[in-house]
Amino acid sequence: MPLAFKKGDAVRQVVQVIEGTVVGTCIVDDDVQFEVAYTGADGEPHSRFFAEHEIMPAPAPGAEPAQ
Repeated sequence: MPLAFKKGDAVRQVVQVIEGTVVGTCIVDDDVQFEVAYTGADGEPHSRFFAEHEIMPAPAPGAEPAQ
């Protein structure tokens, strides 16, 4: 089976960016967690919790992305 990459190749992780709406918060060990509802790649609704440093405000529809 041929390998897709060889030693020394520069690579980047493939990650689906989640954009959704904050639907709740909770405190876990003195840290605030934000529950975000979003539609997954499968078209189904999902939600998961993020620490504050893991998310940022999404631009408003039609707004220019932040530089």
